[in-house]
Amino acid sequence: RSLSKKNWRIVFANSEQAGEGEKENLIDGKPETFWHTNWETTKEKYPHEIQVDLGESVSIAAIVYTARSGMDNGRFKKYEFYVSADGKEWGQPAASGDFSRHELRNTVTLSKSVTGRYVRMRALSPHKPEEFFASAAELDIIPAE
Repeated sequence: RSLSKKNWRIVFANSEQAGEGEKENLIDGKPETFWHTNWETTKEKYPHEIQVDLGESVSIAAIVYTARSGMDNGRFKKYEFYVSADGKEWGQPAASGDFSRHELRNTVTLSKSVTGRYVRMRALSPHKPEEFFASAAELDIIPAE
């Protein structure tokens, strides 16, 4: 069961595509919308990052990244997730690895549950070497029991 997103808010994104890929789309509960870094004007390069305030401290068992559907533009390969109590001190990644280019819903189970109020997702590299942008449809948190 995923954590309710009603009190979540995006506190930082290094980039977003206005009119298509606003950062708030990452937590709107609609997999058909998505956050997309700017591909049109500022064209920021990897790594890309977005930070979410969960609204309360939560013990996290897993983090779910849902990729953009319909096309694989912006699906990223290497990732890191961080969890923080204050949104300032992040420490070591709670999880890191590679996402499949073909899976829409990717569940990252943490080796041990981590408690915090803020989650930071870092996209470190693309699947397609020519892509400088990243995208994500949804971010979900599975709390520890």
